[in-house]
Amino acid sequence: MDLDRPVYSDNPQPGLWISGTMPTRMIAIVGARASDAYGLAVARRVALDAVALGYAVVSGGAEGCDRAAHEAALDAGGSTVVVLPAGHHHLYPSVHRPLFERVVRDGGAVVSARPPDARPARASFIARNRVIAELAQAVVVARARTRSGSFSTAAAARRLGKRVGAVPGDVGQALSEGCHCLLSEGAVSIVGPLMLARLLDAPTAGSPWPTRASGAPSPWPAASLGPPTRAEPGDDAVLSVLREEPGLDLDTITMRTSLPLEVVLGVLTGLEVRGEARRLPGGRYAPR
Repeated sequence: MDLDRPVYSDNPQPGLWISGTMPTRMIAIVGARASDAYGLAVARRVALDAVALGYAVVSGGAEGCDRAAHEAALDAGGSTVVVLPAGHHHLYPSVHRPLFERVVRDGGAVVSARPPDARPARASFIARNRVIAELAQAVVVARARTRSGSFSTAAAARRLGKRVGAVPGDVGQALSEGCHCLLSEGAVSIVGPLMLARLLDAPTAGSPWPTRASGAPSPWPAASLGPPTRAEPGDDAVLSVLREEPGLDLDTITMRTSLPLEVVLGVLTGLEVRGEARRLPGGRYAPR
């Protein structure tokens, strides 16, 4: 099925534009876009275990943990679903088109709740997170700050009565805060295939996760994870403009950087997630 020619679905997923084939059982795996090696590793490992349990992986198609989960599911011979924040004619991020094409080619789907010509907008990212939660039987957060898209996906899942799991991280790390907050509120601690199976009420599958003996190297080597997380194109340009004149609105930032609106929106979202920028009242932005 052509990625650029989605079909509107009334059943079984009403209100979605779909390219590809929708699986019947899905688990959402989400996490930080600007993740570290640990976050990428656990996102991959949860995805591999989910495929072993017979589940497809649904996520947002972003850089970082989302991409790691999608690719791991495909590498394991499973299927995966990408939920876009914009229409199919404005793939986001556009650099992930090869990944999205592979998703459809290998039996999964790229979907959106917005018409094909709709461009990304700030509110559409929150709506995208809600769709991810709606499609999944459960949501697992691999790595996240408390103010992040991953955290909002987990919150949407809870409002829908879905189960939520989170992978613990080092205490004191900003990227662990979101997961630890979820765990303190009753999320299932995902530390291996057994806990993932419990989250899904499924038979256990997969081998235990690696642990580190005293003095041994990390059991989650970054070298095995593929390319590191990349910054969005335009990060430096947007930050430079904000540093020159804090408090600019979206239209002014777009004009001064000469970047497309969808790129600026994505950059601002990433900068907020990483704590490099903050949103002010009135839709204005400033560096932290």
